[in-house]
Amino acid sequence: MRFYQGTHEFYAGIDLHTKVMYVCVLDQGGQTVVHRNIPARPEPLLELLAPYRRDVVVAAECTFSWYWLADCCANEQIPFVLGHALYMKAIHGGKAMAFVQKRERKHGKGKAMSILAARLGRAIYTMLKRREAFDEDRFFAGV
Repeated sequence: MRFYQGTHEFYAGIDLHTKVMYVCVLDQGGQTVVHRNIPARPEPLLELLAPYRRDVVVAAECTFSWYWLADCCANEQIPFVLGHALYMKAIHGGKAMAFVQKRERKHGKGKAMSILAARLGRAIYTMLKRREAFDEDRFFAGV
């Protein structure tokens, strides 16, 4: 397995769907600077990333719809990292389900997904910064 070796001022994790995408941008210190659902099109993404373009990396899961996102980043000369679907599915399908269901009961579905997206963004940030593989035990600690 190869790991992304670059460091950046901002890290954008994207949960990509057919019509919408959830974008979480973290700064180098791990603080959330953007936490937003936007239409899954290049223009809204580029508008959202505009303030961070000087030094941002974009990461997304390898799903059926990632191609346009990779092409958009390549055209705009934004570094793009693709997460392996099998590893990401382990996050979503295992304990991530119990994690979401617990928060859904407390906060509602929309907020629960926002909480998950923020945690995933932080996990991606940590993996890139420390150059280490996803740690499921650490991610679900306290669930």
